[in-house]
Amino acid sequence: MRTGMPKEAESSLSKVRAYVARYHAEFMATARGELFCTLCSTIVSHDRKFSVDKHRQSTKHRKAMSSTSQQR
Repeated sequence: MRTGMPKEAESSLSKVRAYVARYHAEFMATARGELFCTLCSTIVSHDRKFSVDKHRQSTKHRKAMSSTSQQR
């Protein structure tokens, strides 16, 4: 027997904000509520954590990360 309210899905904007807070050096939120990778200059799907993790593991992203860290 279930009691209480059913789980509510997290809003799209709150997901974007959570990723920006967690990876603030890599991502920013666009005015349209999309997740933008500042290193790769591309919009990243934020529907699932897997999509963000997959982008962060991509060759292009890792190269951009290493070149950014070398410039500092």
